[in-house]
Amino acid sequence: MFSDTQFKIGTYLKWRRVARLLVLPRVRSYAGSLLNARIWALTYLSVIVSLIVNPTSPRSSFLDNQ
Repeated sequence: MFSDTQFKIGTYLKWRRVARLLVLPRVRSYAGSLLNARIWALTYLSVIVSLIVNPTSPRSSFLDNQ
């Protein structure tokens, strides 16, 4: 027979393993999507800033010709 503390420790270890299997991939994918969103935001910001700073790009001249 298990004693009470051994049962609690075993249950704790089992639940910790389950939590590790369930939670860590979600945390990693969430951090990856945050990093991805940050990269996309920086890309969009750099495109917008380059359009504002450099108005001789083809897209803005095309818009001016319309």
